Amino acid sequence: MYELFKDFQPAFAALVALGAATLAFRAAMSRVIYDAETARLAQLSYRLGLLLRLQHRAARLREAADAFIDYIGIEKRTPEATYDLLRAWPKVFDEVDEAWAHVELLPAAAVEHVERLRDGHSGMAAYAEEERYVPFDDIRPESATRVCNQIRDAAHSIGPIVATEIATIEKDRNIQMKQRVAFHRLFLGR
Repeated sequence: MYELFKDFQPAFAALVALGAATLAFRAAMSRVIYDAETARLAQLSYRLGLLLRLQHRAARLREAADAFIDYIGIEKRTPEATYDLLRAWPKVFDEVDEAWAHVELLPAAAVEHVERLRDGHSGMAAYAEEERYVPFDDIRPESATRVCNQIRDAAHSIGPIVATEIATIEKDRNIQMKQRVAFHRLFLGR
């Protein structure tokens, strides 16, 4: 019996080494897959945050544009009230700038609307910074109304596009989280 096993001893040693190498490879690949999934989850989380902030800011800008359009429609508006309304215009819109800076993370259908939102907001912000409310009240209501309509239309168009994308990302993110928990339980015993 010993003579029989003696001849196959190198083969058994090779099989044991192959088994150990397979285990080491699987462990290394599990770590690579885990790291890739961690990076994907981080990107999904960032993209979700970006879209949520964009959705919120677009809604706030639409409300501001609606208020301004309603005000311009009033027959008896005063230059002082116009100036106060312009000064109240949201000056910071980092969320829209951030979305534009990371345009590759946006749904393709939203890109044009984000650009129109940026352009419209910067136009209204420029009016707000002029601090010349009397000339504004005399010659600029139509122009400002066009800009506000542009903002309102862009914000209205962005809403459903971003909402659909947010739902998709949340679904993907939940799947990733479940896979991560399963990985922890399987490989890390946690």
